[in-house]
Amino acid sequence: MKKLVALMSIILAVAFITSCGSKDPKDLLLDEMIGAYGGLENLKKLDSYTSVWAMEVKVRPQKGKVVTFVEQSGKLRVELLYPNRLEKRVLNGAKGYRAYNNDPLTEVSGPKLDSMKLQMMRLYSPLTLKNKADIVVTEGEGVMYITLKEGALTSVYHVNATTFRIEKVVGNFKMGPRDMEFQTEYSDFKKVDGVLMHHKENKFAAGMNTAELFLKDVKLQAKHGEEVFN
Repeated sequence: MKKLVALMSIILAVAFITSCGSKDPKDLLLDEMIGAYGGLENLKKLDSYTSVWAMEVKVRPQKGKVVTFVEQSGKLRVELLYPNRLEKRVLNGAKGYRAYNNDPLTEVSGPKLDSMKLQMMRLYSPLTLKNKADIVVTEGEGVMYITLKEGALTSVYHVNATTFRIEKVVGNFKMGPRDMEFQTEYSDFKKVDGVLMHHKENKFAAGMNTAELFLKDVKLQAKHGEEVFN
């Protein structure tokens, strides 16, 4: 049965590439994804949103909460609430900041900034990806890969060739002489106000399972004041 499913996925992927003809496979794939995620008008609701996640930390078993404020234009605020501390990470365009508990935000650079930029890339919607001119699309066994480079950072989006859902995002950047890899697996897809969203994330850093997140609440088209990102 598994072999049959794999074979059908390959056939569908090949059929997709073949059907492109003279059209750009990138545009066709992103159009399919936009349709799968709820359509153009619904996806615009992801231009600005807030989400709340329950967190189960794997490295040091404990529970917590993650609150994210997202703007597809390149603004991101992540608040990680652990039992004994609060960590805040903020990305505002090219600049990044971090703070703990009630301390003021302090500007960061290097790997700390790069990791926030990768997280922003991971949260790009199919509509945002469609507007990225330099993405590259390749095919695998039952999966389509979208590769996006922004400066020295690379994100690869693993798209199911049958459902056109993003099921995994792998991000890479250099940390000294080493390549640092972050991987997030998406599952439990459900629609929220017409928008398809994953409700579970399984996160890995350098091959180590670090946390699982479960979506508890989301506010689409949220209005964020400038103070959120400063």
